[in-house]
Amino acid sequence: MAKDGLEAVEKVKNDVFDTVLMDINMPNMNGFDASKEIRTFNKVVPIIALTASTYDTLGDQLSDFGIDDAIVKPYDTEMLLNALIRHIH
Repeated sequence: MAKDGLEAVEKVKNDVFDTVLMDINMPNMNGFDASKEIRTFNKVVPIIALTASTYDTLGDQLSDFGIDDAIVKPYDTEMLLNALIRHIH
């Protein structure tokens, strides 16, 4: 867990993760910018955004920032598990 986007970036820099669940609305650095920063040094970790926005309003923003998938909040456990299965190899 990270309290903000800056801390999320530092955690990914300093540890190995199977996937990153990235909240889009965080203080200090939002999830889009944190994901983009992570992609400068880690091109392979799957990033799954957690957002209240619909896929229609996100458009191409996901891939523009290096985000692999999104789950719209509120979500259920099955949605989360399906996204993890799609991206964890």
